[in-house]
Amino acid sequence: MRKSFTTKIAVLLVLFVLAGGAMFAANDNDDAIDITGTVEAVSGLSLDDGDGGTNDTVSLTIDADAGLASTQIATATYYSNNLAGYTITGASTNSALVDEDDFSNVIPYTVTIAGEEIPSADFLASVLDDLVTVGTPTPDSKSFTISVSVADAEQLWAAGTYQDTLTFTLANN
Repeated sequence: MRKSFTTKIAVLLVLFVLAGGAMFAANDNDDAIDITGTVEAVSGLSLDDGDGGTNDTVSLTIDADAGLASTQIATATYYSNNLAGYTITGASTNSALVDEDDFSNVIPYTVTIAGEEIPSADFLASVLDDLVTVGTPTPDSKSFTISVSVADAEQLWAAGTYQDTLTFTLANN
């Protein structure tokens, strides 16, 4: 009888060990999921000439003799969430105000952008230098003003309607 009791205890011990091992075994029911999210790049640049409408033409009266004092023509508003930053550049179609009827009549003018004067002679090849360079995203919209002036003429400016187009571009780095 002792042998059978010892055998029963041995069998019970083996069952307890097996059951206990199963209770403390690694949990094979764990799993994980990775979460990724994508934020699209957004950027914008708009010009407001202050007239409240959609007309993109600013009419200026230039004194035939005295020229034109610095006059604000627009406010540029811009933003970008690009981590590498961005650059705003500008271009001039004519690099001066050009008479619509006689292209030989030109009036040089100065553009002041964000407080920096850029004479029309500097927009040779119709390209302005980098106007605004930002190395980080802009969480809120920022802005700068754009003004023009015409220097006092040595001679009278010829009568006529003069035109130029300034184009501004925001490009992500």
